[in-house]
Amino acid sequence: MIQVLAYKEFQAKINNQSVQLIDVRSAGEFQSGSIDGAICLDVNSRAFIENAKELINLDKPIYVFCRSGMRSNMAAGILSSLGATEIYDLEGGYINWKNHQ
Repeated sequence: MIQVLAYKEFQAKINNQSVQLIDVRSAGEFQSGSIDGAICLDVNSRAFIENAKELINLDKPIYVFCRSGMRSNMAAGILSSLGATEIYDLEGGYINWKNHQ
């Protein structure tokens, strides 16, 4: 199940919880700022699938975001194909997140 969440709902789900928060932007974008607690797994990297299998527990909820929502949608599809069953995608991506800070 892939569910796109509005900022408030996404923020409420990740706030004060230990969650799998995945920033699927490039390392450079990640270094310029990200959501606290996120790890960077560049969806455009050749190693994305390998890294995802190694670093993500597909049996637990996964929260993904990118810059605007396009790459995270792609990443959510890939994670779903790998067997993840609970994926939450931040609507509007990091741009939306920053607009609320």
